[in-house]
Amino acid sequence: MNNGVIQINNSLSSQALSLQIAKQCAPLLTGIKISNILITHSSNMKKIEEIFRQSFIKVKCIYMEDERITLLLYKQDELCSYINRQEIQLLMTKLGYGDMDTDYILEGCAHRFSAHKKERSQFPHELGLLLGYPVADVVGFMENYGRNSLYSGYWKVYSDLQGALDTFHQYKKAKELVTHLVLSGVSINGILNQYQTGNNTFNLNQLIAV
Repeated sequence: MNNGVIQINNSLSSQALSLQIAKQCAPLLTGIKISNILITHSSNMKKIEEIFRQSFIKVKCIYMEDERITLLLYKQDELCSYINRQEIQLLMTKLGYGDMDTDYILEGCAHRFSAHKKERSQFPHELGLLLGYPVADVVGFMENYGRNSLYSGYWKVYSDLQGALDTFHQYKKAKELVTHLVLSGVSINGILNQYQTGNNTFNLNQLIAV
């Protein structure tokens, strides 16, 4: 295989991964969400770490099975501030966390999520909080055992249906926007740079216009 073919294959592989990140993590990349889950092939781990190494987004592996990994991508500063909110800490305490250190909670959640996947133990409801879901909806999910929701979209809604629908619409438009950028040849780092240099507003202006 000559160098030209190798470069083409590497390019296709890189764009395929960028497209996967775009489809699963667009709300995070455009700044309207504090975190997203990314499920991908384990061979992509080093590439993903390289993509986000110099960015404001951190990568935490919360589960690995065979050749697939589940990653939590998050904005560290915003997640720390979110966890410091009183209503979040109260629920985290009820869920068994005595320490509100972000890394401690992430480790605990990863351990519980792995146990849930491997041993069918209880689902770690703190993951919903780490993903920024409304506290009322996390509590509603817990109390109803995942049943009786008003609507099921990016999460199961138990309160403020219209607010949730508006958020889901933003997420949908973010996915369309970021997917378009990637297919147009913009890298994930390029998208993050647009977000940062645009004073965190470039995506919102485009979303509102759609």
